[in-house]
Amino acid sequence: RWEGTMFDNLAFFWAQGGRLVDDHGAPVFNEGENREYMLNVLNFLNDTVETGISPPMVATFTNYQHFEPLILSDDVAMFLGGSWQAVDLQRILPPEEFEKWDVALIPQIRDDIASTGTGGWTWGIFTDDPIKKEAAYDFFAAQMTVENMGRISQAIGNLPTRASVYDVVPHFSEDHFYAKYGEMLQYGRPRPGVPIYPTISEEIQVAINTILTSDVSAERLLDEAWGNVMREYER
Repeated sequence: RWEGTMFDNLAFFWAQGGRLVDDHGAPVFNEGENREYMLNVLNFLNDTVETGISPPMVATFTNYQHFEPLILSDDVAMFLGGSWQAVDLQRILPPEEFEKWDVALIPQIRDDIASTGTGGWTWGIFTDDPIKKEAAYDFFAAQMTVENMGRISQAIGNLPTRASVYDVVPHFSEDHFYAKYGEMLQYGRPRPGVPIYPTISEEIQVAINTILTSDVSAERLLDEAWGNVMREYER
C-alpha cells in the first residue's frame, strides 16, 4: 500500500494504450479497452507470484529499500525500480557485483510496445508575504539552472527534468546507466495531474495487493476499485 505499487506498474497499462482518465479528468480505467488492459496487468502480476517469478513477499514491500536484501543475497535477477537505484546499488554492492547489473526497458505484453513512468517533485509557495515569495522563488530558480540541476541530480541519482542538462553535464551522456535512461525518456509519461488520481492510485494499490494475497478475481477487484473511485469522483 504505497505509491510505488501504482506508479511502477502503470507502464504495463500505458504501453497497451490504457488511459486512467479522459481529457476532462474523469476516470475511464474500467471502460472499454481500458478495462481489458487493466485486467491484463492485474492477472500478469498475479501470475508472477503464482509461477514463482516474484516472491510472495513483494506484497509487503512499502519502499525501494526492500529490494536491497534480496539483491545482496543474490536472490533476484531483475526488478522494477527507479533510476536513482543505480546509485543505491553502487553504494551497497562490491564493484565486481555492481558491474553485473544493467538497465533495460520494462518488459511488456508484446515486443513492439514500450512505456515507463516519469515523475518528481513540484515546488510550491504558500506565503502571501511578497518578500518571502521572492526569496523562495530565487531559491527554486537557483536550483533549476542547468549547472545546479546537473549537480543535484547527479549527487542524488535523479534524472534532470531539463533536456539541456544532458548536453551540458557530461555525466548524463557518458555514464552507462544515465545515457540509457536518457534514451528511455522518449517512452516516459507522468501520472495525470487531476484531483481524482490519488483515489485511483489507492484503489489500484488495494487491488494489486489483494490479487497477490488472495483468490479474489481480477474482474471483481477492478469493479470494486472502480466503484470506490466513482463514488469519490461524484461527490
